[in-house]
Amino acid sequence: MSAIGRRINLGLVVFVALSMVGTGGTTVLYQDSASDLRSQNQELRQQNAELRENLDDTRNDLESTQTRVDELEDQLETRSEDVDQVATNLNSMTCRMSATRSRTRLTTLSRRSMISKARMKILRTRYRTSIKRLMI
Repeated sequence: MSAIGRRINLGLVVFVALSMVGTGGTTVLYQDSASDLRSQNQELRQQNAELRENLDDTRNDLESTQTRVDELEDQLETRSEDVDQVATNLNSMTCRMSATRSRTRLTTLSRRSMISKARMKILRTRYRTSIKRLMI
């Protein structure tokens, strides 16, 4: 039994020694892998922080641009209202000018008619005067 006991003890010692070497190697490998993961995690945190800053800047730019768009839309609406008012005033002025032109034409025609009648009266008066002189 002592030969079997020594072999078992030697085998057990070899098994324990190999187990310790394997466990130590696995621990070193795990620590190296964990260190790589921590490094990658830190890089990702930094990248995330940069992306958040970029997102905040982009949001601020968007808000600024939206504010500018709103201002421009208000200005455009004001200009459109001004143009509508000017067009209304122009149409009104055109109608008044047309009415004035019509009245002026009527007045001119009426005056011409009156002048023609006065000329006719003068010619009749001259004609009668001429006839009376001839008769005298």
